Amino acid sequence: GTIRDSMGSCLEVFRPFSVAVSPCRRDASTQQWFVDDASKQVSHNGLCLSAAAPRELNSTVKLAWCDAKGSSSQREYVFTDHGRTSLFLTIETRTSERLIQMPGSTWRTIWNYGVGQPWKGFRTKPSLYLAALQGLAKTDPQRIAIMTDSDILDGGCTDRDLVDRYRKLVNASGGAPVVVSGDVNQYPAIPSGKEKFNTTFGGQRAKVMRAFGLSADAMDAYKEPKKATTYGFVNSGFVMGPIVELEEILRCVLEMGLDRDCLAHPECPRTQKGNGKECCFDDQLGWTRCSLMHPDKVTIDFPGALVISTFALKVMVRIEQGRLVSDITNGTQCFVHSNGDDLYQPVKWDTWLEAARDKLSASRSDRLLPQHAGSS
Repeated sequence: GTIRDSMGSCLEVFRPFSVAVSPCRRDASTQQWFVDDASKQVSHNGLCLSAAAPRELNSTVKLAWCDAKGSSSQREYVFTDHGRTSLFLTIETRTSERLIQMPGSTWRTIWNYGVGQPWKGFRTKPSLYLAALQGLAKTDPQRIAIMTDSDILDGGCTDRDLVDRYRKLVNASGGAPVVVSGDVNQYPAIPSGKEKFNTTFGGQRAKVMRAFGLSADAMDAYKEPKKATTYGFVNSGFVMGPIVELEEILRCVLEMGLDRDCLAHPECPRTQKGNGKECCFDDQLGWTRCSLMHPDKVTIDFPGALVISTFALKVMVRIEQGRLVSDITNGTQCFVHSNGDDLYQPVKWDTWLEAARDKLSASRSDRLLPQHAGSS
C-alpha cells in the first residue's frame, strides 16, 4: 500500500535509490510499499528504506538493496498507526480491482474481497465478508474493520476522528461493539418492526444522541415525511467493529437472513433479490433480526456520526474547505452513503453525491506539499 500523511501526500521513489514526498496518485506504482512486520523493513521492488544515520536527527533517508550488508537498525521502522487504523472492506464482484480508491476528501482505499467471485444474490456479500474476516482474525482479531458498500463518499475525517467517534457510540450504547449505519425505514418489513426497534433501541438511542449533544429526535427535522419514518433502523451498507465481533454477527446474519415463507412459496416471489436457491435471502433482513436479537452486541449510528444513509433525507451536509460538514453535528461528516435510487426520492442524492465527489476529489488533488529540492 501507500505511506501517506494526513494531507494526502505519499512517499514515492523519485529517482534510483532516492525517495521524495509527492501528491498521492491513484495507481502510481512508485508509491507502493511493502511492510514486513517480522523484519520491520519497508521495501519497494527489492529496495529497502534506509537511514544514513538512524540515531541522528534529520538523517537522510534513501533506498538500499534489502540484502546489502549494514546495520539492521538502518532499515527497521515502526509505524505507530500500522495495524491500528481501521481496515475498510467491500464486496464488489463487478470489478477486477482489489484495491478501490474511495472517492472524496482523503486518499483512503478499500480492500475488495469480491474480485473473481460470482454474484449469487444478497447472500454473497455476508458470505464473502465472513470468509475474509476469518482470514484476518488469525493475525489480529481485535482490529477495527469497516464493511462498506462501494457507493460511499469520504467526507474527510481523520483515522483518529473515526475511531474516537466509534468508541463514543459504543460507550454511549452501553458497550455494544458493532455499529451499524442508520436508516429512516424498517426494511424489509417484519411484523411490528417499528415497534420492536422502538422498544429495543429507544433508550439506547436517547443515550447515544445525548452523548453527541443532540436530542433523540434531532434527525427527524431532515426526513421527508411521505418517504421516511424516523432515523432509527439499520442499514447494512456500513458496519464497523472488531473483526472477531463482526464474525459472530455475520454468522447470525447468514442464518437469520432467510425468508422462510418465501422459501416455502413454489414460485419464490423475491427473485429480484438473487437467483436460484438464494432468491429468498436478504442480508438487510438478517441485520434487522440479529440487531433486535443482540442489542448488547449491535448498536445503530443514530446521529450519523460515522455515516449518513441518505434515502428519503433532506440535504444536511455542505462542503467547506475540502471536506463535508454536517448540519446536525456541526463537525466533519465522515462518510455519506447514497442508498437509494434518485427515481424514488425527492432529493436526488446520487446526483448530489456525484457533484460533491468531483469537488472533494479536486480539492484533494490540490493539496500539495512544497516540491523537493532541485525540482522546478
